[in-house]
Amino acid sequence: MLIDSGDWRDDGETVIAYLESQGIERIDYVVTTHAHADHIGGHAAVIEHYETEHDGVGEVWDPGVSSTSRTYENYLDAVEEHDVDLIRAQSGDEIDFAGGRPCSTRPRKAGPTTSTRTASQCE
Repeated sequence: MLIDSGDWRDDGETVIAYLESQGIERIDYVVTTHAHADHIGGHAAVIEHYETEHDGVGEVWDPGVSSTSRTYENYLDAVEEHDVDLIRAQSGDEIDFAGGRPCSTRPRKAGPTTSTRTASQCE
């Protein structure tokens, strides 16, 4: 599960590099918290990358609150182009991990650059 994908100016580069470094071959769920470009900025690039270079993206969960930004349009275009299931998330919805355990992992900041160490709630 990937929740948001960073700022539009990064265009998913940091997220993709991190996921690659962790050996992630498929993203079962991309979750959009909201449509601001500082949260969905890498969605289109991540979807494109995983649909063309790896095992794809299973579903995108989106709150259904649209935006007129080009970043939002690019994100929805990538969902449509790659025929990724788009789920309109509503309050109370749950994602079934089929017996799995959700784990939060993110790059840690080490000064002005991101290190390869991770912070995880599963450790």
